[in-house]
Amino acid sequence: MSRFRLCIACLAMVLGMASQAFAISPTVSGIRPNSGPAGTGSGSFTMYVGGANFTTRSSVIFGNCAGVMTTYENSTLLAATIPITCLAAPGTVGVGVVDSGLRSNFVAFQIYQGTGSFGFSTTSIPGGTTGTPYSATLQASGGTSPYSWALSGGTLPAGLTLSSTGVISGTPTTSGSYSFAVLLRDSAGHSATNPYSTSIAPGAPAPLTISTTAVPSGAAATAYSATLAASGGTSPYSWSVSSGALPTGLTLSTGGVISGTPSASGSYSFTAQVNDSASHSASYTYSTSVAAPPIAISTTSVPGGTVNTSYITTLIAAGGTSPYQWTVSSGALPAGLTLSSAGVISGMPTTAGSYSFTAQVNDSASHSATSNYSTSVVSPLAIKAGSFLPNGTAGSPYQAMALQATGGIASYTWTWVPGAQQDLPMGLTLLSNGQVTGTPTEVGTFSPSVTVRDSTGATATQVITFTIAPAVCTTCVQ
Repeated sequence: MSRFRLCIACLAMVLGMASQAFAISPTVSGIRPNSGPAGTGSGSFTMYVGGANFTTRSSVIFGNCAGVMTTYENSTLLAATIPITCLAAPGTVGVGVVDSGLRSNFVAFQIYQGTGSFGFSTTSIPGGTTGTPYSATLQASGGTSPYSWALSGGTLPAGLTLSSTGVISGTPTTSGSYSFAVLLRDSAGHSATNPYSTSIAPGAPAPLTISTTAVPSGAAATAYSATLAASGGTSPYSWSVSSGALPTGLTLSTGGVISGTPSASGSYSFTAQVNDSASHSASYTYSTSVAAPPIAISTTSVPGGTVNTSYITTLIAAGGTSPYQWTVSSGALPAGLTLSSAGVISGMPTTAGSYSFTAQVNDSASHSATSNYSTSVVSPLAIKAGSFLPNGTAGSPYQAMALQATGGIASYTWTWVPGAQQDLPMGLTLLSNGQVTGTPTEVGTFSPSVTVRDSTGATATQVITFTIAPAVCTTCVQ
């Protein structure tokens, strides 16, 4: 049995020697940093070790210091966390790597006389008040300046920031208790962290003030909106008009919005008041103006006229600033008509024809508008000279050309006026187009009064005389 145990021990020794024979020793080519100040404070720094043949089993050796943590980056780079306590006294320390029992070469790390233990000398910071500017400067000791500072955990009070130079500053906006951690680094790569706690007390609210100092002007008949703003005090706010008057058509909501559509031009002054939930108030007086809407001509057309017949029509404008002044800016009115400064076209047309002209209106603020018009002047309505009704024979279909009219404005409508001495012969009818048709059954001389009416309602009347003879008897004995 003892021989058997001896053989197993020999086999294990042989296998161990074989595995070492196949392992490759790590090598170290350099370290960063390669020096640092002596110190006994808390914290640590990161050292990067470069070389070859590193594995996940590799560990960094820093002299005789325990507690070195190694992180494998790749086969040529390791990161080691070195406690500050490993730099207790000035001197030279060897840095190497061990992997599976195989040690590398060692390179020197120089520990020089520093300025003291590296760490935080500021262990607490003061509290603050909302709405009040705040500033606190963190201090460090030992290590190698310059230092850099950063937030490593927790949250600073709302409104505050930590600069890289260690200054916490700003204006707190929210009360409460806050805890956070700060990371300190020196220029040699050493680092340390420290927790802090502070509190922010509620501050007195700022005085209630109205920050809107002017409101825009508006224009009549044009939608308007402006929002008043306030600050300080205790929200929510409520707005009202305490004196004066808003432009007609506008209102101020409790939310501070002036809106609506102004209906009258002019200058206005009013005082707006805001109240907060703590019954504080502030007021501000505003002046604004509402301009008249742009001047425009609302008359889109003018009627036609008749030669030697009185004519009158009025052009209409709106907007702008009255009074208005009218002129013909181009073209020409029909002969015999004029345009007054008040916009009235009147007179008695003398010449038939078609006419085009441009009317211009100017208001008292020197604004203007124009409109183009076309119209026509016709001759007076009359029954065409030479129109007649031919004689006819009783019992025979009556044939006559339609009566004709001149002047006026087509279309024409014809009628006759029934009555003693004016009737058409029985059996005949005057159609609205001027055609007399039918078969007369009455004998005699007739003088009906015939009237023609045009599309404007103008009329012309004429008496036309014609005769209906007795039928010829073809069976009578002479």
